[in-house]
Amino acid sequence: MVPFKLSEPYGVYSSQTQFYDDVKDKTSITNYLYHPKRLVGTENISKFTNTSFMNVSFSKTTIRHLTFIKCKFVDCLFIGSYFIDCEFHECTFTNCNPYKVKFKDTYIKPDVFKNLLDKNNETNIGTYLFQQLMKNFKLIDQPALAAQAEYYFYLWQRYLIVYELKNTKTNKKSKIALLRQWSGNFIFGSISRYGTKPGRLLRNLLLFVLIVCTYNYAVWDLLGLNCNDELGVNICAVRSPIKCFISVRLRKGQLPECVTEIELLRPH
Repeated sequence: MVPFKLSEPYGVYSSQTQFYDDVKDKTSITNYLYHPKRLVGTENISKFTNTSFMNVSFSKTTIRHLTFIKCKFVDCLFIGSYFIDCEFHECTFTNCNPYKVKFKDTYIKPDVFKNLLDKNNETNIGTYLFQQLMKNFKLIDQPALAAQAEYYFYLWQRYLIVYELKNTKTNKKSKIALLRQWSGNFIFGSISRYGTKPGRLLRNLLLFVLIVCTYNYAVWDLLGLNCNDELGVNICAVRSPIKCFISVRLRKGQLPECVTEIELLRPH
């Protein structure tokens, strides 16, 4: 479970100036709560490189114009944090809490959060997190990152449905509705990876068509049907185009009758 409080003891930064004065020559910031509502990059400090943040809280802080490169965040709190015009490159997050975090004009790869949260108990946090990332990337025209965030959003939405089924007391109708949502989500994910893999959708469609064609060819004779024979009394003699093209020799320049005609038999 991700933490909602810092481990004690910890110090407090009461101003942005105090924070920058303290961290400008450090590569590790440990056991601190950043109290101000804003943290904005300056001409002197706008980038953190190879810096470790351990047991640090930036909760309810709006962070602007900062770049983090190869930084490590461990046991940090970002509860209600708002990142605006920030960048994260090759950073890692371990046991951090991104509850209700928001992003605007911010670059960060969604998969850095893929193993951060517990899919059994923190589904609401994960769903909200990837939804905010998805919105952020769509606004800054980053389709690849938006698609990645969208995939994780739908995945965590599925986890959330499972959590509600297991832990929420609902009536039968509500459970049926949740099961329908889960089924639709699962099928959508399995077929096309939530729309992010159109090639998978095409592959599965071709596989489905192949299965239908193979089944059609296999059972046509088993059911006593034949392209060249009439069907029984009162039954439409619908000729199988697939069977015809596979098993009947095409006359030169002509199609088999079963492809070009559908005969209806009259009752005796």
